[in-house]
Amino acid sequence: MNKKILFISFMLIFLLLGCSRQKERPKGALDVIYVLSSDSAWNKLETAVDTCFSQYGIRTPQFQRFFNINWYSINKLRIFAHYRNLVVIADLSEKGLGRNLAEKILPPRQLELAKQDSVNIFSIDNHFAREQVFLLIAGTDIKKLEKAIIDRKSWIYSKFNRHYRARLKERFYDNREKKGLSRIYYDKYNWIVRIPKKFIQLKDAPDSNFVWFGAEFPFRWFSVTWEEGMNTKLMTPNGMMEKREEVGSYYGDVKSDTTFLSHYYTRLNHWDALKMSGLWKSKALAKGGPFLSYAFYDSHSDRTFLLDMLIYDPSFEKLTDYYRELELMANTFSTQYTADYFK
Repeated sequence: MNKKILFISFMLIFLLLGCSRQKERPKGALDVIYVLSSDSAWNKLETAVDTCFSQYGIRTPQFQRFFNINWYSINKLRIFAHYRNLVVIADLSEKGLGRNLAEKILPPRQLELAKQDSVNIFSIDNHFAREQVFLLIAGTDIKKLEKAIIDRKSWIYSKFNRHYRARLKERFYDNREKKGLSRIYYDKYNWIVRIPKKFIQLKDAPDSNFVWFGAEFPFRWFSVTWEEGMNTKLMTPNGMMEKREEVGSYYGDVKSDTTFLSHYYTRLNHWDALKMSGLWKSKALAKGGPFLSYAFYDSHSDRTFLLDMLIYDPSFEKLTDYYRELELMANTFSTQYTADYFK
């Protein structure tokens, strides 16, 4: 019986690795990580794997993660091998498909390092499908595997997150992007932002240094406001909150809910920026949802900017995707227009 199972395992790996010359496009959602392992390995490593992704997400007000994890038995490898976000955990101390896979695809030197638990995490992108992120986590000591996962949890998250952002950008900015509208604002105000196909101009107020774009189904707003010179107060939590309340009056009775408010200093493109996120609310509109804002000083134009974004979607189905689309939009903001800007 064991010989039969071993034969089937090798045949399955052969079929996965050798039969298709032309790799197919990946399956699965952008924000789902598919983890395959034995039952025993998952029982011991589930918490460690979850730690890699559990802290990243938004308040809606419920916490929604950027990535969800779906676990399946390693015996379903043939079903999930072509999924875009794949993690296979191979316990090399036990016989089975996981160990057979590791022995088949890892070069001798890497396999020996895994057996010695010197190196346990191997990135093998595009192995079963195009545009695939595939991590093989292999070793003989489960405790050492657990430590390796926790020690490299930031790297593991970044690996999948970079792939997500790249694919999201391709989808968000297709051939119907409004490049002409972007250029109009650069000619008028000497700043530019990439405007997706579904976004339209909602307000352009030169006297207030305020420009507002929006899309519907669901409602997403993106606004740019600025002041001449360096406003250091705007780049503090209290000063930024005051400015957000001012911008909220331009939207129409939109206030910030301080219940889940967070702020920290980060990088936005080449700027040092203060990022604030939380929930917005409107008594007049009887609506609310998540928001995020960036405040930063641009030395090239000698202006201080506030980029403000918010979402309203009562279905709560894809808030993280929409939130991250707005983040992506913010990352296209620039005060310098170059020939390769739209690439």
